[in-house]
Amino acid sequence: MFKLHRAPMYIVGFLFHQVLATSIALIYALSFYLVGANNNLWFWGAVVGVIRYVIAGLVVGALLAMHPEIPDRISPQEAYYKKYGALDVVSFMTEHLTFGILVGILYVYLMGVQAAF
Repeated sequence: MFKLHRAPMYIVGFLFHQVLATSIALIYALSFYLVGANNNLWFWGAVVGVIRYVIAGLVVGALLAMHPEIPDRISPQEAYYKKYGALDVVSFMTEHLTFGILVGILYVYLMGVQAAF
C-alpha cells in the first residue's frame, strides 16, 4: 500500500493500528451513548465486538484484493483467517470480544457512568 519495507513498514503499520484502535474505541463509545446503554456495558462491548468481528473477518478476506504485496510476503488469508487453522479463527474472535469488553469497562470508568456490572 505504501511501498515501504522493513522497519519503516512496521512503524507505519503499528501507528496505523493504534489510530485505528482508538477510532474504533470512540465508535464503541458513540454506540453506547446512542443506544443509551448505562448498565452491563461489558455486555454491550461484547455485542459490538461480535459485530466488529463479522466486519473485520470479511475485510481480512478482501485484503488480498486491496493490498498487492500480500502474496509476496505471506500466504493469502481467507475470511476470518480460516486458511491458517482453527486456533487463528478462535484467537481472532477472542481478540475482538476482549477489546469490546475492555472498552465497555473503560467507558464506565472514564465517563463516570454509574453502571452496574
